[in-house]
Amino acid sequence: CGIGFIGELIGETLVNSTEYDIIVCACEDVQKFLKFMAEYKPVSVIYNLCPPSSQWINISAFQNEWPHVAHLLLHHDINNTITQRNDAMGFDAVVFHDPTVKENSRMYPLRRLIPPYEPLPYIESDRPIIGFQGFGAIHKGIGRLTQQVINEFDEAIINLQIPSAHYGSSLGEAHSRVEESRQLIKSSGKRHIELRASHDLLSPQELVKFMSKNTINCYFYDFLNGAGLASSPDYALAAQRPIAITKSFQFRNFWDIPE
Repeated sequence: CGIGFIGELIGETLVNSTEYDIIVCACEDVQKFLKFMAEYKPVSVIYNLCPPSSQWINISAFQNEWPHVAHLLLHHDINNTITQRNDAMGFDAVVFHDPTVKENSRMYPLRRLIPPYEPLPYIESDRPIIGFQGFGAIHKGIGRLTQQVINEFDEAIINLQIPSAHYGSSLGEAHSRVEESRQLIKSSGKRHIELRASHDLLSPQELVKFMSKNTINCYFYDFLNGAGLASSPDYALAAQRPIAITKSFQFRNFWDIPE
């Protein structure tokens, strides 16, 4: 998911530091984490926390075991209500990559990174290609996107890249979104609107290449008040193609940047 991709991107950036010796470790369980701590003896640990897949993280126990280590949380679902608490959520500090959230003495913003992957040269198609990439959760508005294409075009290609996730988004859910779009196109009677769908979990470079082939990449999410920023548009920006979004709370970094 986006949490994994962003964590990987930040890790790839930090390891290039000339001031700090940074090691990136993918820990699926506490045994691997303990082995990492014993081998490297770090002075600080940044936890790229995804609650459903990181339930083995017991920060109070880790702080008791390694009181000399600074334990930092990389938080993805941050908002101003959380930063007003000023308790760092049990960690020594919190870092986040949301330019719309105010920092405090224990919570610090990072610059949001555009993935440094190379897009393909764009080749104009005889029909507009409307792209979407992401998991198939119903709040992502894939049916809404399809209906908008039907409303605006008589000929078009809808290009969906909807993988499944080990946590939270099944292949069945992805198939449901595709079938929803297929039925909308069928009901419209517009025979020259083509639906393409793939379900492979692509690497970040492959994602950028996929999106760089589209005329435009669209994200028509529900509002989702309080939700964290979506990462899919970051890869669309890297693809250097136009994007279209709804005014979702997950896209507030595009429409609600403080002065």
